[in-house]
Amino acid sequence: MRWKVTLLLAAIVATTGCASMARDTGQQGPGASAVAGELAGSELAAFTDDAFYVRTWRSEDLDGDDDRDVVAILEEKIKGADRPRTLLVLRRSADGRLERTVENRNAILPASHGGTLGDPLRELVAHTGGFALIFEVGARGLSSRRYAFDYVPARKTWMLTTLQTRVLDRHEGDAREKQFGVRDFGNVSVSEFDPQSLPDEGI
Repeated sequence: MRWKVTLLLAAIVATTGCASMARDTGQQGPGASAVAGELAGSELAAFTDDAFYVRTWRSEDLDGDDDRDVVAILEEKIKGADRPRTLLVLRRSADGRLERTVENRNAILPASHGGTLGDPLRELVAHTGGFALIFEVGARGLSSRRYAFDYVPARKTWMLTTLQTRVLDRHEGDAREKQFGVRDFGNVSVSEFDPQSLPDEGI
């Protein structure tokens, strides 16, 4: 009987210790990020109209000031593979409201530019201090580009920092990868960014 009581006490202590550790780490429950995401999603409605819909969006601390901003891709509600698209970046102001910071109508490749793969837009990725756009085009040769933007406080905007390219021959299985930096393409802000105007070396 005594050993059963000892095991029970040990289990209680272990459970209490784990709970204390979870509280000490400051980790939020699984619902916290979901609530933040729902809030940002509902706020996006103020930045769209009847002509556009939100194709995809991400909520993250895009400028490193400890609050959640939003980067989104809007698409016009018309038929056709060349319907206009817009990259939208919204910063959180001091009073907690989202404010339009960037609106670039040249940043997202049209759906018709993907070749046999269809729409070239593959992913919008956000992280603390920036975000990335990923496109894929091609047929036998699969060409992938990842454009990474980081927030630069001195410029008060996001700048293109790296371009990673990958070309895969899907028949032979051969792949070539290359990375470009500011030295290759110069200073390109997210407002000026146009993937069709950048050099194609290595693609």
